[in-house]
This record gives sequence, structure tokens and C-alpha cells, in this order.
Amino acid sequence: MEITRANLSNYRKTMKWIRKIDKWIDSIEDPEVRRAFDLYYRQGHTWRQIAQETGGIYDENYFRIMIRDRYLKKRGIVR
Repeated sequence: MEITRANLSNYRKTMKWIRKIDKWIDSIEDPEVRRAFDLYYRQGHTWRQIAQETGGIYDENYFRIMIRDRYLKKRGIVR
């Protein structure tokens, strides 16, 4: 694949967004929320895997709905 200016520009924009997202995740104060976001968005785990890795006390819906969704709603990021 040939590297073009457009490809390089897109790569730089993507990397800039990734750095912003990483900083945002790192700034989450609640360790449980930060861990869930890290596992899902950075490491590519499924919500089921996250539930299993955190002791299996809760199912995947707990982490998706009660952790992620509640956090995003509380901050006005989603409705």
C-alpha cells in the first residue's frame, strides 16, 4: 500500500483521537468505571468477558448498563 498525504493525515487524526480517549479514560475517578472502560474500549474485551474477569458476581448487563451507561448519562454524554 502506498503511503499518501491523505493516509498520513488520517492516521495522525486517528492517533490524536486515540490519545484524547486514553486521557479521558485515565481521568475517570471511579476505579470500577475506569477499569470497565479500559477493558472494553482499550483492550477490546466483551462485556461478558469483563463480568467473568471481575469475579463473575455480576452479569455482562451490570457492566454495560449500570457502569457504562449510568456513567455516560450522569455526565450528559448520552441520554
